[in-house]
Amino acid sequence: MKVLLVDDNNFSLKLLQKRVEESGFEVATALDGIKALNAVRTDPPDLILLDIMMPRLDGYRVCKLLRVEAGAVKKGEIRAALCNLLHMFM
Repeated sequence: MKVLLVDDNNFSLKLLQKRVEESGFEVATALDGIKALNAVRTDPPDLILLDIMMPRLDGYRVCKLLRVEAGAVKKGEIRAALCNLLHMFM
């Protein structure tokens, strides 16, 4: 299973990436919503863990754009979770 982690805080992103990889998942990362959308278009993940508060494009807007841009999701449905990633594994 491939998981896309999205957070503008690089420390949080690396910490979560380590934990998720240790659990046996393949991980891709993005530092903002625009990079996340590009990652989904290029290589759709099975799951997206998405920070809510980010500059340029917040987590809510990313989810809305994913729904509108259904063509970006080639493998079918992608599950997304909006969360504060720093507190998720602390």
